[in-house]
Amino acid sequence: MSSGFIKAGALKHRSYLDTLTRSETMACRVFDLAQSYAWRYGHDAFSAKCAALGLRYYPQSVQGRMLAHDAALMALMVAVKTNGQPTEAQARLNPKLRPLMEEVERRARAVDELGHEEMPADQYARWLKQVEQEQTRVAGQQAAFRFEQTAKK
Repeated sequence: MSSGFIKAGALKHRSYLDTLTRSETMACRVFDLAQSYAWRYGHDAFSAKCAALGLRYYPQSVQGRMLAHDAALMALMVAVKTNGQPTEAQARLNPKLRPLMEEVERRARAVDELGHEEMPADQYARWLKQVEQEQTRVAGQQAAFRFEQTAKK
């Protein structure tokens, strides 16, 4: 927990390091499907529907809430582009864009409520280096064990 930038709020809200039910596990598969789809085709109504479906069964999922946020953000970006790319202040006055902006803000708050925070880039780099060092250490131990077993024969 200390090496992975896990916040106490994430544990408190059961959004990280908790056992999943079958329904929650299936919801995670729906989120995975939607993320793969979005990676290939972009966020659209399909990814939004997947997020909504999965969140029905696993509402405290950070992955699902982030997916719903990203789908709402993409819908807002498309609408902003089709409405002449107004400034934020102008968009807030636009009756077509204001609800979309409010939805994006609501989705961002939903992610924040679970205690999720992005890991700072420098801390992420240190964490990756620690993981790499641990993998090297374990691989060395395994090689030594195999050598020892071969030497005994």
